[in-house]
Amino acid sequence: MRIFKKIFVSALLSLLLFLSVNQSITFAASVGDTLNEPEAGWTRYNYNDANITYLGGKWFKDTSGPGTWNSPWEHYGTSLKFNFTGTKLRFISTTWGSGSTSIDVLIDGVKVDNFSLSGKQSAEHKIMYEKLGLAQGEHSVEFVNNTNSYIFIHSIDTDGPLKPFNLIKSGSQPGTQQPGTQQPGTQQPGTQQPGTQQPGTQQPGTQQPGTQQPGTQQPGTQQPGTQQPGTQQPGTQQPGTQQPGTQQPTQPAGDRAILTVTMDNGFDKEFDLSKQELNAFIAWYDAKDAGRGASFFAIDKHNNNKGPFSNRKDYVIFNKILTFDVSEYSTK
Repeated sequence: MRIFKKIFVSALLSLLLFLSVNQSITFAASVGDTLNEPEAGWTRYNYNDANITYLGGKWFKDTSGPGTWNSPWEHYGTSLKFNFTGTKLRFISTTWGSGSTSIDVLIDGVKVDNFSLSGKQSAEHKIMYEKLGLAQGEHSVEFVNNTNSYIFIHSIDTDGPLKPFNLIKSGSQPGTQQPGTQQPGTQQPGTQQPGTQQPGTQQPGTQQPGTQQPGTQQPGTQQPGTQQPGTQQPGTQQPGTQQPGTQQPTQPAGDRAILTVTMDNGFDKEFDLSKQELNAFIAWYDAKDAGRGASFFAIDKHNNNKGPFSNRKDYVIFNKILTFDVSEYSTK
């Protein structure tokens, strides 16, 4: 009888333990649930954590409602960003009638999700976004507002420490070449943009070798030198021997514009463009804003093309652009 009782008690304890574990799994919080405190295995970082960067104007504390940190009203492109080490994160906030209906989530430079803060007015702190199952390691995270309504935040929950934002290169983000992490002031260092852009050491011979025939501009197979010495160069091919084709000494006349692009680090990049080039930039920006096209745009440097290069381009990264300004003029 005693043996039977021991077996019964052991079985009962096992059942209770199983139910307890199963209940904890079953009742794990999910998106939309109120979560005033972080769950086991999570750490909460409030909105004023020094590792979180806020962009797009002057953010402020909303004390009239849910007690959140709010972006400026009627500002497109407001955002917040940070890095963390771990595999999961949660965006803790609430719903409000003036909340943004479209917030992009970028992890390691790649858009992975979109969520909304718009809804019934509530002062409860809820899980408004959750991402699980990331690879163990450091990740860069950006929340970008696609509307001019509010983006507001109470806190961030993660399973690892927060760090200052530093864009992590993702293998599925071609063309970015670690933007921002190598030369944050320029957004697109010339040596890191596609190797075909004359990085100086990769195509020196095919363009203007300098060490082969610096004065003649003619490859040895065309002007062997013994047959057509310097006096025999036809003026129609090499006028003045000043490499006119590679220097672009003049700009086309007509309608033009000064494009000033303000990057998310506060730097301004200024370009003098033709109307056609400006329209191409705006078309690319509008398409990328709608989720189509390349993540960067190449802008010809024209008269700023210094050095022995036949072409130089400035690559502007879309998710680094805070705003841009256009000042049109005419050279007619």
